[in-house]
Parts: sequence; structure tokens; C-alpha cells
Amino acid sequence: DAAEKAYVFRAPPRALDALAAAGVDVVSMANNHGLDFGEVGLADSLAAEQATGMPVIGIGTNAAEAYAPQTFTVRGQRVAVIGATQVLDDALITDWTATDTHRGLASAKQVERLLAEVRSARATHDTSFQPPIAWRTARDGRRPALVITHSPSARGASASAASSISSPPARR
Repeated sequence: DAAEKAYVFRAPPRALDALAAAGVDVVSMANNHGLDFGEVGLADSLAAEQATGMPVIGIGTNAAEAYAPQTFTVRGQRVAVIGATQVLDDALITDWTATDTHRGLASAKQVERLLAEVRSARATHDTSFQPPIAWRTARDGRRPALVITHSPSARGASASAASSISSPPARR
């Protein structure tokens, strides 16, 4: 079932293939729509990551996975990309934030946890990068479902997908 929110988003698993084909190197699902379809949506997203091989950051079966960086080597430099969201409805923070024993998102509201991961990445990488959290309104008044941000990756793009990657609901 969908979250009790004004807007919820769901994308098919093939969305990760489309992003890979477009040259995207890593996708962050740490955003305010990352768990719009709860445990089922999260499981579908994690399965899609495994099936496609597209690196996904910002979600996981626990906090260690959710906060873990994706590492790239760019022109001889080790780069860590970390995904976390600061946009979570207060009522959803506990249910949606990954912990040591709970699936979920990497939350920037868990400041000490995020800072620990950034410090750890900085100690073992030449550069660490947390894509900016875009929250702009389009000219038509709607927010974008996909934000492409420049990153120091080999192909030059990372994606912050504003939806869970899920199979469409079964038809009845």
C-alpha cells in the first residue's frame, strides 16, 4: 500500500536500465519518496539494484548499507558518493530511517551517523561527495520526479530518483 501522503511515486524496475543506458553511474534513492510503497517498494528497489547491477545508494536492509558510499576511481582519484535525505515528513522519520536492525533510507536528520560516514569516506578516499538535495519547483508548479546532478564520476552524472523502483501493482 502507498504511504499516506499527498503525492506518491513508483517506477518500474527497468528505470534503472534506462538510467544506465543514459550514462548514469549511481542512483540515490534517499529522498522523500524512497519508501512511498513501504517494505514492498523497498524490497522491489533492492531487488532491482541486484538484478540490474546499477549502483544504488541511500537505501539498504540496514543503516550500514543505506549510508555506505559508492566508490569510483576517476583519473586516479578515489571518489566516494554518499546519498542521504533531509526531506522526510516528521511522521515518517522513524519508520523510514535505516537503523542497525531496520531497513530504510539514509537520513541527514541522523546528523551524527551521516557525519561519521562522511568522515570515514574522507579518510579512505581522495574526495567524498554527497549530491545536493534538489527541491525546486518547476515552472508549471510541480516538483521533478528525477533530478540529475553533476558528479565527479567517470561519465559525469549521478541520479537522485524520487521514487521507489517497484513492479507495477498486480491487476485484479
